[in-house]
Order: sequence, then C-alpha cells, then structure tokens
Amino acid sequence: MTDIFTDEIIAVPPEDPAALAEAIRRAWTDDALRTRTAAAGLRTAERLGGEADLVQRLIDRIAASFG
Repeated sequence: MTDIFTDEIIAVPPEDPAALAEAIRRAWTDDALRTRTAAAGLRTAERLGGEADLVQRLIDRIAASFG
C-alpha cells in the first residue's frame, strides 16, 4: 500500500509482529504522528472524492494485484 499512500498511513511489513508492535507503540505515544497521519488521511480522502470513491479505488487496486 505504500505505493498508494505515504504520510496517510503507518505501514509495516507483512508478517512482522515486531514492526507492527513498534508502529502501534509509536501511534499510541506520539501525538504529533497521530495528528499528521489523520490530517494527511483526511486530505487524501477529500482529494480522491470522498470515502466511497476512495474505498472503491482501493478495492480495484487490490483486485488488480490478484490478476
């Protein structure tokens, strides 16, 4: 998903529980990170036409990756 999103998400490698735990810890303890991530996500959703359009684009992108 990092090819679609940059600052809008906190990405971790799949199947990496230690990275996931660290990302959760950072999100829990870093107020500035949460604020930046939330604001970036809102801007992206608005730019992409709102929640319904964003969800459909994600579904289409994921479906395409499975051929």
